[in-house]
Amino acid sequence: MDVKNLQTKAQKIYDKCKDVINEEELLQEVERLKHHALAIDSTMKTAPPATLLKLTYKHQEGYPNLTTVLKEYLTPPVMVSSGERSISK
Repeated sequence: MDVKNLQTKAQKIYDKCKDVINEEELLQEVERLKHHALAIDSTMKTAPPATLLKLTYKHQEGYPNLTTVLKEYLTPPVMVSSGERSISK
């Protein structure tokens, strides 16, 4: 993926999470992760997303904004409906 494409995707993510992340730092982290992943393993270019996610979390201190975005997007919402069920009985 070229830098322009990365910038476009990072901008879309930033637009959704701008209250919790820094735009310029996010873009730098995405670009840094790209180089880091390829330096570790040249096949990372075609690796499944889960592999890249594991790499990101393994080195999360180097990617604080990216880690925050991933936590926001990958954490499922919690629903507690047991109270609602007891009311409707």
